[in-house]
Amino acid sequence: MARLFVILFLFVSLSFPFTPQEEKQLIKDVAEIKATLKTFMEQTDKRFTELREDMNKRFEFIDKRFDQLYTFLWIITGIFTTLTASVIAFAGGTEGR
Repeated sequence: MARLFVILFLFVSLSFPFTPQEEKQLIKDVAEIKATLKTFMEQTDKRFTELREDMNKRFEFIDKRFDQLYTFLWIITGIFTTLTASVIAFAGGTEGR
């Protein structure tokens, strides 16, 4: 973006001769544009950093939730396995009577 301003400045300065006052004003305007652009870039970087931190927090929360669900699934699997083994043992133990 800054290169565009420099190229535009050179093109305009070669095309039309400026008075010293106009040149000073143009340089001042370019400096203002650079300052505005720098501020905009800093704000944008800050927003992206905040967004990235927020996304990381959300992913950490989802990871914790998956761990909880995974643990719950193991508990349900253990209960099912125990019930199945108990029913098979009970059914096998009553056949002989």
